[in-house]
Amino acid sequence: MGCVTVRGEQAVAGAVPMPAAATHAERQAVVLAGPRAKGATLYVTLEPCCHWGVTPPCTDAIIASGISRGVCALRDPDRGSMRCCARRGGRCGSSPRGRGCAAGAAP
Repeated sequence: MGCVTVRGEQAVAGAVPMPAAATHAERQAVVLAGPRAKGATLYVTLEPCCHWGVTPPCTDAIIASGISRGVCALRDPDRGSMRCCARRGGRCGSSPRGRGCAAGAAP
């Protein structure tokens, strides 16, 4: 699993989950991108979480950062974070035909 923040045609931050799920990749990528996250696209392998568990919801950090669009390679049918982001004004989509984002698929 992993995540990359892209602004224009340049990757500005990338991350993978920390050991023992201490920090999800989405939160790390948003923090690493800092102000460059505003208006950027977030590409993730698995749909971000939108629930409280061991960590706070990644969707809260994504929305607060100003990410303008999210693309995931694999949807999480049990959690529905895409719907959560869309309800709060975010643009979200999944890659076509289940291809991974790293392979260059776009919605």
